[in-house]
Amino acid sequence: MNWNKKVMGLVVGTICSAALVAPAYAFEFGAMGDAKYTTSDDNAVADSFAIGGLDLFARQDIDENTEAFIEYVYENDGEGFVLDLERMYVKRNVGGTVRVGAGRFHSPLGYWNNTFHHGVIMQDTVSRPSFLDFEDGEAAILPTHVIGVSVEGMAGPVKYELAMANNTFVSTGDFTEIGIGNVMDFSDSKTYFYRFTYNVPNINLHLGLSGKMGDVIEDDRFSPSAHGLSSGDTVVEQTITGLDIVYSYDKFNLLTEYFSIDNTAGTGVTGGDGTGDAYYVQAGYQATDKIRPTIRYESLSFDGDAYFSTLGTQEYTANVLAVRYDLDDSNVLTFQYKKTSPTGGSDVTEMTLDWAFLLF
Repeated sequence: MNWNKKVMGLVVGTICSAALVAPAYAFEFGAMGDAKYTTSDDNAVADSFAIGGLDLFARQDIDENTEAFIEYVYENDGEGFVLDLERMYVKRNVGGTVRVGAGRFHSPLGYWNNTFHHGVIMQDTVSRPSFLDFEDGEAAILPTHVIGVSVEGMAGPVKYELAMANNTFVSTGDFTEIGIGNVMDFSDSKTYFYRFTYNVPNINLHLGLSGKMGDVIEDDRFSPSAHGLSSGDTVVEQTITGLDIVYSYDKFNLLTEYFSIDNTAGTGVTGGDGTGDAYYVQAGYQATDKIRPTIRYESLSFDGDAYFSTLGTQEYTANVLAVRYDLDDSNVLTFQYKKTSPTGGSDVTEMTLDWAFLLF
């Protein structure tokens, strides 16, 4: 036996021995995806078949107190398919109900964003409320992900989650996406998030209060600022307050969320201060074991300011009707009718048939 084989044998033997004495922790891996057909009365958009995002996720308790999670989504960004890192974090129990975490995770804002995540199969409708679109979506107005640290736990009957994260940034030039800074921030200041939830006993009522406090700052890497700002300068000081209510009784379910967005313009930023109001009300009924119809009303309105004008946000209302049919636990057919009424524009009606699946 030569020296290389002896070394390899020693390494393999050591690993196997360690595996025999090391505690075993479950490793969970799964994938979600969907395929759909959409028809619309918008003459500029052709009726089309499409595939949705392919969501790949993995989770493991890496020791008795520590959990790690990672999620990638392979999706179409309008120009082609790209691989996006959606969540990657590690969390550790430090005593009692208290857990600390670090990485990229969903912002503590609201109920939908922290419950339904990225898989269509998790929702009763094909689409999210438009104003809750992810940061790279056309209608996005909120940071739905953050990069930072978090603390969560229970204070009596109230669950809390607190986070400190990189600032949200925008380009007041030509780039109209919300940025959240995976590997850097443009400012030493940071943004703070909170979420408090309370489940009322005996009546299946959930109450939530959430919010964000921090600056939205300039990113002039891709195009010069429209206000003469440099990267790191404040576009607006932003405060977001959210309320959410979830109620269920027998086969009936009601879900509603409201967000108030207050923007105070930074020094040298034209357009003035502004506020925005966004909400939806959604109701569902479990008609049979497999069939669940759902209706939703959405609304977004705001005063013109540097933030909303930079994003190209449009005020709108929308009505959604969806019928979900559970073929089984791992694949679902959903029909959705959606009528969107943009302020000052023509109504657009869209119908979608979606087939979503889960692999685990």
